[in-house]
Amino acid sequence: MINFIVVDDNDKHRKKNVKFILDYMMKNNLDFDIHEYNDYSDKLISDIEKFGDSSIYVIDLELPSGDGLDIARTIRNEYNNWVSPIVIITSHTSLYYEVYKERLQILDFIGKCEDIQKNLVESVQICIRMFNKNNSYRYVYKNIEYTVPYNEINYIQREGRRT
Repeated sequence: MINFIVVDDNDKHRKKNVKFILDYMMKNNLDFDIHEYNDYSDKLISDIEKFGDSSIYVIDLELPSGDGLDIARTIRNEYNNWVSPIVIITSHTSLYYEVYKERLQILDFIGKCEDIQKNLVESVQICIRMFNKNNSYRYVYKNIEYTVPYNEINYIQREGRRT
């Protein structure tokens, strides 16, 4: 399962980003879930730990109680999650260099004045390719495609036609 965590204080922008992700992911038949947050809050911080490594973060740079870089620092430094991709979306494109200078392995920096849909979908495509980098066992159940990395499989048992 892929978790999308979308953090933006502007409801209109957050709903639009969720719609772009939803439209793209519905074509893939991959199991996913989208979690929305409107600020850097205690609930977000406590939820980051349970999301695990197969998460994609789409974060606004400016939030009422902090900034997106604080969330990225928490993900990378406190929870030692260097696998989950982080995409920053902001209207302040002049901060591009400062964000990359933080050394937090930010995957993409998207300006709100640019074509957000095109850039966000491209970033999600890259993220999905990153998650499928290892060989994995794929199966379809009820029209949803599941992937299990080979290194997470302990054994495979077969009972008649069921595996």
